[in-house]
Amino acid sequence: MTSTDHITGSRFFDLVFYLSPTGDVVFINKGQTILLDIDTPVLNLILIQGGKLMFDREKPSLHLQAEKILITDKGALEVGTEDNPFPGKATITLHGHVRSREMPVYGTKMIALREGTLDLHGQHVPITWTRLGATADVGATELHLTQAVTWKPGDRIVLAPTGKSQREFEELTIVAVRNGNKTLQIKPPLKYKHISIVQSFDGKHIVETRAEVGYLTRNVLVKGSEHLDWEGTVETCSKDFAPGQFQTQTCFQGRFGEESGQDEFGVQIMIHPPEQDRDLVQARFSHIEITHAGQAFRLGRYPIHFHLGGSVNGSYVIGCAIHHSFNRAITMHGVDNIRVSRNVVFHVRGNTVFMEDGIEKGNVVTYNLAIFVMPSSSTLNVDITPAAFWVTNANNTVSHNAAAGGSHFGFWYQMFEHPDGPSFRVDYCPRMVFMHEFFNNSAHSCGRYGLWIFPTYHPLRGGRCNSVIAEPAVFKRFIAYNNMRGAEAVEVGAVQMHEFTMLDNDIAGIEYVFADQKDAPWGGPLIKNSLIVGHSFLSKGLELKVSSNTLCTESGLRLPQHSKLVVENVTFVNFNRSGCACFSTCAQCAEFKKRGGWTILTSKLRFVHSERLLSFHWAHEAVINDQDGSLTGFVGGSVVPTNANLPPQHCRVSAQCSYGPHNGSICDNSVKFRRLAMNDVSPSSLLGKNVLLSNKHGTDTVPFCLKCGTHPNGWVMTVIVGDNFTLAFEHAEHISNITYSAKVYELEKNDYVWISHNLTQKPDHCTTTGRYQNITDVFPSADARHGSLSFMNETKVLRYIASGKDGGRTINNNIVPRKIDLQCWRCYYLDCITPTRPPPPKGRPAVFQRWSVVDDWEGTEPLYGGFGRRLPHNGSDVMILREWYMLADIQLPYMNKLLIYGTLEIEDRPGEDMVINASIIFITGGLIVGWPDKPYLSNLLIILQGDIHSEEYDPTESLNVGSKAIAVFGFMWLHGKPKSVCWTKLGVTAEIGDRHLTLKEPVDWTVGDEIVISSTTVEPMQAEKVRIAAISPDRLNLTLDVPLQFKHIAETHRVGNWSYTIAAEVGHLTNNIVIMGAERGREESFGCRVLVKGTARIEYVEIAYCGQDGYTDDFDPR
Repeated sequence: MTSTDHITGSRFFDLVFYLSPTGDVVFINKGQTILLDIDTPVLNLILIQGGKLMFDREKPSLHLQAEKILITDKGALEVGTEDNPFPGKATITLHGHVRSREMPVYGTKMIALREGTLDLHGQHVPITWTRLGATADVGATELHLTQAVTWKPGDRIVLAPTGKSQREFEELTIVAVRNGNKTLQIKPPLKYKHISIVQSFDGKHIVETRAEVGYLTRNVLVKGSEHLDWEGTVETCSKDFAPGQFQTQTCFQGRFGEESGQDEFGVQIMIHPPEQDRDLVQARFSHIEITHAGQAFRLGRYPIHFHLGGSVNGSYVIGCAIHHSFNRAITMHGVDNIRVSRNVVFHVRGNTVFMEDGIEKGNVVTYNLAIFVMPSSSTLNVDITPAAFWVTNANNTVSHNAAAGGSHFGFWYQMFEHPDGPSFRVDYCPRMVFMHEFFNNSAHSCGRYGLWIFPTYHPLRGGRCNSVIAEPAVFKRFIAYNNMRGAEAVEVGAVQMHEFTMLDNDIAGIEYVFADQKDAPWGGPLIKNSLIVGHSFLSKGLELKVSSNTLCTESGLRLPQHSKLVVENVTFVNFNRSGCACFSTCAQCAEFKKRGGWTILTSKLRFVHSERLLSFHWAHEAVINDQDGSLTGFVGGSVVPTNANLPPQHCRVSAQCSYGPHNGSICDNSVKFRRLAMNDVSPSSLLGKNVLLSNKHGTDTVPFCLKCGTHPNGWVMTVIVGDNFTLAFEHAEHISNITYSAKVYELEKNDYVWISHNLTQKPDHCTTTGRYQNITDVFPSADARHGSLSFMNETKVLRYIASGKDGGRTINNNIVPRKIDLQCWRCYYLDCITPTRPPPPKGRPAVFQRWSVVDDWEGTEPLYGGFGRRLPHNGSDVMILREWYMLADIQLPYMNKLLIYGTLEIEDRPGEDMVINASIIFITGGLIVGWPDKPYLSNLLIILQGDIHSEEYDPTESLNVGSKAIAVFGFMWLHGKPKSVCWTKLGVTAEIGDRHLTLKEPVDWTVGDEIVISSTTVEPMQAEKVRIAAISPDRLNLTLDVPLQFKHIAETHRVGNWSYTIAAEVGHLTNNIVIMGAERGREESFGCRVLVKGTARIEYVEIAYCGQDGYTDDFDPR
């Protein structure tokens, strides 16, 4: 028949399937039931459009081949039923390659269910996977199982790895079955050791760690065709996969051993109804085998793919074997209420059992085994770091599953803020959804973590986006061994881990990074009733494959960067080797340069052969509060990093708590610690400095923290309740103005701590709460209100109290941190009142003083130049009194300070150069050099002296103007000789070596003037400063004193009707009034400054060698 022929009729066909020539399209319409009783050629398309295609149960073997099978309009494809599975050998081979023509939505090389029923049922396999009953050594040809199986000779199995290498799985063939079906003879002989060990810890923890054995053969097989054109050999990589977060892989392919290099284009089964929640589809898979499946580099092309169906009650995947998949295994995308149980999944690229958008709920994933899950770069980013079980919504059941030998994760709970992809809804928040069930799962030999909760999960009561009350999510009964980390929770709220058994993991047994999300209460995050083993028989003789592998878990528990975690009834065993400890604190702080300071609560701890209790990295890292004395020997005692602030009569260094870079100390219950963190400090020169934290016991150094979580660019420290601490900054002892934002955490009702600062001057204003506060000289008492402060003028000590009195609590009963916004400052002017300045003169008054006249210095104060009827001399301080108008009519001496409270005018003396040479020129009156209508025409050099060591000038207690400066608090007029052209452009390109410039316009510059020519390349250092040696009569051409070192262009370009010119700028630098920083101090980048707090008119003035490096605050006059 041709490709347009139909198999028609309305009666039940129970005899034969009409054989169509290869490549035909077969239609099975409504009312037709076709019984397949012979093998088919490769058909192009089988369209089951309302009809039914059944495999004949009477045939011992059937093979159906097609490129596409589509079921729609309530059609059905049936290979056996749930009650009557297919008894013979049934094979469905889907054909196609990467260039095959694809059907819209469903693709090619596929079985697609749009509307109807898909039933694929193989013979029931009671035990689809089990575990070894005895260790199988290298070279073994027999496997002893814990359960009797129905497997047969010739069937294929997979044996999971149990060491620290993911590649140590073995794909085997059964040769014989003996010993009541509990012993398998296999081939080839084993390459690796696979353990079956039962260990007893502390006399009450019995732990079984046995390699899983998965059954791969089924009598109903769905597979993709293989193309010989694509086959090849990929050489084995000599090194194991490096699982670290920042590792660089050295092999693109072949990392896990020799593989067949194929087209990676296998069969895919898609269940995708046109509408959701309408019960339009039912897909039931039981005890079938799917291989050469999944299509790489194509989203949505997976071995089994439930796609955007909503509730699909009655659908399931049970007892199946899915292996050698190029793109995941079982994907549940936007579907609810599917059962995925007792399946064996092996050799899969990308996430294996996959819930995609975060909207999926009510699904049941139980008793599945996943072995050897590999990265895939062909679909989503999350498949690059895959998990055997990838869950995006906790409202599902995930229980009794095993993950063995994956490249990255066993179980990954990744909850999105809102559902992802086509399921996006702003009114649904997976991160807040309650946990349905996670129970009795296991993961081992994974490259990274057995269980990863990342990035964020903070379950709340009701699970709505506006929920606020924390509701614990319990991950229960999980065993993990020989992973990098057993379990890690990154940003979580009330997430709990109960009955966890962690053995022989590399870096950590259990790790919490942040445990306070969404206002989680104390005990919301909880580790309870668990066993952590540093090393056991699992490590005996084990080969370490990569750099992260260890023979003893580095940290049994890595405690979080934040508080709220409670550790209860945890037993630690065998933490007695170098490099490991029961606890470490502030997880991932060292890696990301953070600091902790938070508190963790513990109780009912047991330590068996575990004298190495704690590893600290720095002082003030954490506080571990022992609720019952099982850690410290004191009920209510604490373990903290040793620091100089600890009271020696109540704290002692503990050798058992000193197995890290920093020693630990045990303190009795009389010492209570609280966290203090601060940032937003000013002056900004304090940034980066260490804090010196002092109390009566000593001074401790608190390092600056660039990335601290609550207070980045700040400091974190622990303080003792009831103590007075003095807080200073290293190498910055002289502080008058200080501002910062701080919080003290967990201050209970009767808790308080005093913080003091030693200032150099009395502040005019000081507040700790943002409200105006009177400054008293009475130190705040222990029962004073939070933020109360005092200042002792004799000692210049500022002190405030941080108190828990009248503190608030959150809706989850957490203590609200007590905030301190310290602002202490002195004003520029006395009593912070800006004085009224006299108006500037409109001209020189009729009566004035002359510098050259001795009598005009009458009234000068002692110690100032001009006193005692002597003109000011070199090195003196000079004061121009408030009522004076002084005219500088002679050459001025070198001065230390020039204080102008009245008015000083520099006389314009034609042909005579004037110099003002001083370290400070302080002006509250006025300095006049030229007038707006009569500019200064002679030359004046104002040269300012000083370096970083020079004495700073502070005319009042509240004002410090530094040194090497002109400080204008009155007025300053500097009117230099005008120029008609201050800068222009080149008219002609100047080449390297030229000593002539042609300008765009004539200039009024003079011989000897300095000019600058801008760079016209990307290199700014090609700007050149030269002097004018000659000027042409037309004022357009300049002769230079030195040849040019670089080319400077002047070019015009045309584009269509448009033109543009690119030309170097030429700037004029020389003016007759010059303000210059003296040479001393230039090497330290310490030049002169002009500070204007009053008014200034500055025109045609040259300013050179100015600016002082390091003083950048807008309020800092330096």
